[in-house]
Amino acid sequence: MILSESVGERFHPNSFGVVIVSYSADPDEIATMGDDIVSSVESYTLDIKTREMTSIKTVYTFKDGTVEEGIVTITRDVEIPEKMKPFLAYEETTDTRTITIVSNPGTENEKTDTIQVAKGLQVSFTPDLFIETNFTMYSDEACTQPVEELDVYSDLTVYIKWDE
Repeated sequence: MILSESVGERFHPNSFGVVIVSYSADPDEIATMGDDIVSSVESYTLDIKTREMTSIKTVYTFKDGTVEEGIVTITRDVEIPEKMKPFLAYEETTDTRTITIVSNPGTENEKTDTIQVAKGLQVSFTPDLFIETNFTMYSDEACTQPVEELDVYSDLTVYIKWDE
């Protein structure tokens, strides 16, 4: 990893055996976060010997002066929490289903993507962060039957029609 002293980025080795890398979002990035945020600073703490990340702290400052902090602590080589075990079992399964997504069916912009996921794993469909239009999911190519509920155990084809 190469760290450099540049606008918005700081590298701080210290006597506690950690390295702290801080990043301040630039005005263009802040503009994508919402109208109320005036600054965003992320601090990554790494073990000085292994360079493994041990925590992430994010601090948002809002126009009204309030500050919101979030901290994530990363722990390795510990017992998996019981609530996580069913989710992690999906990673090891060979019992999968195929999901086919057809975007803009019947148009010159039609695009088809196919993914394999574990049976029982719910998949959500959301537009990318910077996409300002929404879409509706249909179960038929003519886009007349909106999807009410997604079956999480069967192969699935979803037709996406973007709002204009």
